[in-house]
Amino acid sequence: AVDECFAVADEDSSGKINFVEFVLYMEHARRAGLTSVFSTLADKIEANITKTEGQTVIYVLLFFSFLVLVNTSTELFHFFKCDQFPEADGGAQSYVFKDYSLSCDSTRYKIYQAYVILMIGVYPVGIPAMYFVMLWQQRATLHNAGAMAREDANGNPKTGHLDFLVAAYKTEFYWFEVAE
Repeated sequence: AVDECFAVADEDSSGKINFVEFVLYMEHARRAGLTSVFSTLADKIEANITKTEGQTVIYVLLFFSFLVLVNTSTELFHFFKCDQFPEADGGAQSYVFKDYSLSCDSTRYKIYQAYVILMIGVYPVGIPAMYFVMLWQQRATLHNAGAMAREDANGNPKTGHLDFLVAAYKTEFYWFEVAE
């Protein structure tokens, strides 16, 4: 049945399936009742969004920030890793580990370095800090199993947008995703 969903996907000359076609076929598979990583993820997002439009938008934005946080942070810190290469005259030249076309001694590197430092404040520092503040504001509900049960019964009007941060932990450890 899965083969039927992908049988008509055209490959380009490099042998890769077009991304738009891939997304359309994944949606077709989901509608056909076939499980996949993408359709399961989409179902989980749809199941956990709150009833109000504002909280739905907040949930999607927070979830997206959660998905990009680790990879973006890793790439930012890779920028500071320079590999040294010996030169014929006995000296050495340093280049960025992820981009050997960028010298660690160049003016361009110094300009990018300022930008990367700013982005470190946004991603590995700012996003977890934002999660912490949002969790802290709802700590009375998130820390209490009874309050969470009432919140679930009411459709999660106050905490639905934070569900992906706390769902995997016991109520007394609701904050652990930020600490991790």
